[in-house]
Order: sequence, then C-alpha cells, then structure tokens
Amino acid sequence: MISHRLHPSVIENLGLKAALRTLTEEFGERENMIASFSSQNVPEDLPLETATALYRITQEALRNVSKHAGKTHTRVSLRGTSEGLQLQIADFGHGFDMDAGRHGLGLVSMEERARQIRGAVQVQSRPGEGTTVMVKVPHAALRQDGNISSDAG
Repeated sequence: MISHRLHPSVIENLGLKAALRTLTEEFGERENMIASFSSQNVPEDLPLETATALYRITQEALRNVSKHAGKTHTRVSLRGTSEGLQLQIADFGHGFDMDAGRHGLGLVSMEERARQIRGAVQVQSRPGEGTTVMVKVPHAALRQDGNISSDAG
C-alpha cells in the first residue's frame, strides 16, 4: 500500500494528522475491522523528523494489532497537551501478559524511534483486555528549529 511507503515529503505536504487518518482508514479496510482516528490541539508545523517518527510508530503498532490482537476495534488518537504531544494506539483485542518478558522487535523499534525525538513509549496490556501504546513527545521536540538532540535539555 502506498501509505506504507509514504515518503516524508508526503507527510510534510499533507501534515501528520492527514497522514495518520489515511493510515488508520487503510488499515481498517485492509484488516476488515473498525479503525478510527481522532486528533485535537495538534500543532500544524511539526518538525518532519518528529512527524515521520510518529507515523512510523503508528505503522508498527498497527502491524502488531494485525498480527496479535485478532479482529478488534482499533483507535488512533493524536493530542496536543500541556506537556507536548501524545499519540495513542489502542486495540480491544487479545492483549498479552506484560510480565511474560517477551517483547518483540516491533516494540524495540517504536522505543528507538521515540527516543530519537526525545519521546517515550509506554505499553499497557492484559490478556483479554487489549493493548495500548502511548507515545509522549515533549514540547522541546516539537520546535521547528531542528534542534533535536539526545540530550535531556
């Protein structure tokens, strides 16, 4: 699908909200499940690096839903908050035992992408209760000056 190969310039032209909406809708159609997207208070001028990382994290989270959650409802939301930006991908599927200690490369990839933009990933899941992936990006990483570094400044 075209959205899976989305070039950053397309994200730049459409904006992150439109790109995530399209990704979510295509996922729902492809997987034959309900998939909804919502956004609120999202800055329009996100740095391309931040927008691309959040898009790729959403792709990976939806890939995990497809592989592990079963036919379920998936909800993607993007919110501007007083702390920065919050992305949430939630499903109401099978879930898994967080204490089992087995986390795949998908989660590692999401964590690495979040770290690159000074963000953090939290995953909550319980067997039979679905899974929620939460990404929080601080205001400092949302600036357009391109001054994103690994320092906790």
